Amino acid sequence: MSFAHFPHRSGPVVALAAAFALALTGVAHADEGVWTFDSPPSKALQEKYGFTPDAAWLDALRLSAVRLSGGSGSLVSGNGLVLTNHHIAMGCLQALSTEANDRACDGRRTAVSGNGNASP
Repeated sequence: MSFAHFPHRSGPVVALAAAFALALTGVAHADEGVWTFDSPPSKALQEKYGFTPDAAWLDALRLSAVRLSGGSGSLVSGNGLVLTNHHIAMGCLQALSTEANDRACDGRRTAVSGNGNASP
């Protein structure tokens, strides 16, 4: 018989499972955290990876970052293809949808470059 039949008994089981999961997790360490394009961790990158970013590399990185409605993404092609998270893309699709053309449900493909709508 499942705990769904005895909802008052599932609370301690859930609490015990959560405590066990927390006990098994280690401390997460960020590599270098978040840094701005005008202040990269150049010394740490050189020491750890043997790479020092130059101005051209940082410019290319900066120009590939995009701000979208509700989040951010990265340009991955010269044609404007953007890599982002699902909830950001869904928000853009919903904003571009109409009652007659629900892009979030129906999907969308463009055969010809430049035949699309810009994301709001």
